[in-house]
Amino acid sequence: MKKSIVVLCAVLLSLAGFSAIPGVKLVVTNEGTVKCQKISLGVKNAHIILENGEKSIIPVEHINSYIAEGKQFDNLELYKDGKSANKMVFMELVKSRGDLSLYKYEAHDYDSYTPSDTYSTFYVYRGGKLYLEITDKSLPNVFQFFDVKFRYA
Repeated sequence: MKKSIVVLCAVLLSLAGFSAIPGVKLVVTNEGTVKCQKISLGVKNAHIILENGEKSIIPVEHINSYIAEGKQFDNLELYKDGKSANKMVFMELVKSRGDLSLYKYEAHDYDSYTPSDTYSTFYVYRGGKLYLEITDKSLPNVFQFFDVKFRYA
């Protein structure tokens, strides 16, 4: 019993230590790069708290990319079944190899019984343009090409 309490305390202290390390947060627009303390994306605007504590609002359409919690998100055109969805979305950069970049797009599944469920779609872009929309069949090979560990959830 005592041993399990000590282990639990050690785990909780470790998690608290990791969450206390501030991550780099950046917003990249056409006007330049802004370092910030916090980024909150809305439907039309991003609410940003700058390093000096000043609050700022930037239209989402003006943001090219942002970095938060160690992840980079780029504003790219969304495709469905190889056709443009005429919509720009933020996709997480998973890995790059040469001029190819593997991106993950996560969205809510509004057709499911629990609309809060999300699903992920993967794409390969070259120079900001769609190079390959990944299917379930091609996913393991693409992950192998980018040296990303593949696992079924």
